[in-house]
Amino acid sequence: MKLCTKCEKEKPEDQFNKDSSKSDGLYQSCKACYREYYRLIRDQKLKYKQKYRQANKERISEYRVMHYQENRKTQIEQAANWAKKNPLKRRANEAKRRAAKAGSKGRHSAEDAESLYALQKGKCAACKERLGGKYHVDHVIPLAAGGSNGRENIQILCPSCNISKKATDPIEFMQKRGYLL
Repeated sequence: MKLCTKCEKEKPEDQFNKDSSKSDGLYQSCKACYREYYRLIRDQKLKYKQKYRQANKERISEYRVMHYQENRKTQIEQAANWAKKNPLKRRANEAKRRAAKAGSKGRHSAEDAESLYALQKGKCAACKERLGGKYHVDHVIPLAAGGSNGRENIQILCPSCNISKKATDPIEFMQKRGYLL
């Protein structure tokens, strides 16, 4: 048992962080007090940053513009490299941007698209053809028709099905393909 210097309670030794510089090999305050202390410090730093940003909005904005102009080529190259390495994440980000522009709710991630691809066993949801890695993430109810951008409203289609679907109602689209819905 050891006495915590912050809460002044006697607690078991496993409730203290290790500190090799101390004679007993344990930190002075218990883990709970240690966490609380550093949470307060983190919150104070965050509040300071927020106040600083609020007070220096114009200065920060000017710096960002200047920094972008000085490093434009590098930033464009980095963005292009990232997009090449992360095509699914790029598509999800584009969908998020389009959804925000359309005023739609919800959000899906690249991981959602990958798991949906696996659930559909690598086949197009409309024509049931094998996708072979080339596919589009489609909104079942189009964003233009008020559909959400959430996981519950996406499906995996082959490029030709997605292009022919456009912003068509899903039932109407499948009926044109010969399905009775």
